[in-house]
Amino acid sequence: MFLFCFISAKLPRNDQSDPLERERGEQLKKRRSLYQWGRNKLYSDMPGYIKAAKEDSLPKDVRFTNEDTAALFKGGITSFVSLGLMDLWNASDWESFDDIHQVCKFMTKKM
Repeated sequence: MFLFCFISAKLPRNDQSDPLERERGEQLKKRRSLYQWGRNKLYSDMPGYIKAAKEDSLPKDVRFTNEDTAALFKGGITSFVSLGLMDLWNASDWESFDDIHQVCKFMTKKM
């Protein structure tokens, strides 16, 4: 014998009062205006990024710290070594991520 019980599921936000619902709507609207996807054609072949006039205009929790930047470059160097491209790394003066982007564009055109 089977007993079936049908209970409708509800999300916690479905039980909110009107003032709480309006406040949450305002919070979401503010976040959507703060976090927008960038649409620069120069970076169209790279993963998405958050649109910002400059780094300081972003909240601290989404900015790259110096440690994050160092880890990213360390990962790049590790990748170059594992792919046998260290001569290319040593032959160039790397100053920014745009330099790496240019090499990536060049490499993908060759493939």
